[in-house]
Amino acid sequence: MMPVLMDVDTGVDDAIAMIAALHMSEVALVGVTTVTGNVDSLQAAKNSRLILDLFGATHVRVAVGEPHSLFGTKQPFAEAVHGKDGLGGISKSAWRDAAAGRAGERIDSERVGELTPGVAAMIDAAAKYGSDLTIVATGPQTNVARALRAAPEIMSKVGRLLVMAGAVDRPGNVRPHCEFNAFCDPLALSEVLASGINVVLFPLNVTEQVRVMSGDFDKITGVTSAKVDFLRDMCRSYTRFYQENNGFDGFFVHDALPVIYLRHAQAFKLDTIPLEVAVEGEASGKVSRATAAGPAQTAQVAIDVDSEEVLRCLWDTLGADQVTMSK
Repeated sequence: MMPVLMDVDTGVDDAIAMIAALHMSEVALVGVTTVTGNVDSLQAAKNSRLILDLFGATHVRVAVGEPHSLFGTKQPFAEAVHGKDGLGGISKSAWRDAAAGRAGERIDSERVGELTPGVAAMIDAAAKYGSDLTIVATGPQTNVARALRAAPEIMSKVGRLLVMAGAVDRPGNVRPHCEFNAFCDPLALSEVLASGINVVLFPLNVTEQVRVMSGDFDKITGVTSAKVDFLRDMCRSYTRFYQENNGFDGFFVHDALPVIYLRHAQAFKLDTIPLEVAVEGEASGKVSRATAAGPAQTAQVAIDVDSEEVLRCLWDTLGADQVTMSK
């Protein structure tokens, strides 16, 4: 099985990504680390613990990561998109009673020396699994950058890093020039891209090609109604945001794409591109092809995707009976 560590700022699409990973027989989810982005890192840990408990993965460790960007700032949360709790209000519903009575427990929140537990857990996983480890990072890259600063030799041995971030030479989703994760910590993204780790970047260029429509949950077959009801409930306000702001009855499933890549890489077209990330000024968070004068931060970038194939894989994956949902 493929050891995978997920580094998340658990909003709705992070949750879908995590649930998909739990349903993949070839994936061993060896840990979850959280970072401030959609919500703060502690709330992201509580959300992650809730998802893991609900879907029968009570053994997976959750560790709270960085509360601020490398600049020491905390950007506005994505409450308008994901709800105040990050899960569209679902953590306050009856689902909370199903498994989240222990959501504040079994979360590592004590610092390890100078490191947050999330960063320490990431370094531990890299030391244990080395080149076999895949890190799927779907929030700001602060934890990864901190781990690289603290233990560059250990982190350099990571097999690959799948990153959802950026809008390469195209409009963003929080400012005309940048995507949310890049906006929250552009310096961290810049350092990660320059680190030499094998990075595969999933920018808005591909994630906004894949739309989940509100009726698509009916395509999840052969599973309990509780699972489908949970997904519908969690995505209700998320869908409303896209209806009001993007004009379609559904949502983008940004963070699920790197997880789908684990199983179905052939659905993506990659290109090796030298990139640069603006880290200050009005252009902060902008990701673009590097100019001749700029430093090369080369990564494999997903530039096209078979959206129908990705959605088929997503529904097939969620329909698998790899985990038992608590009720």
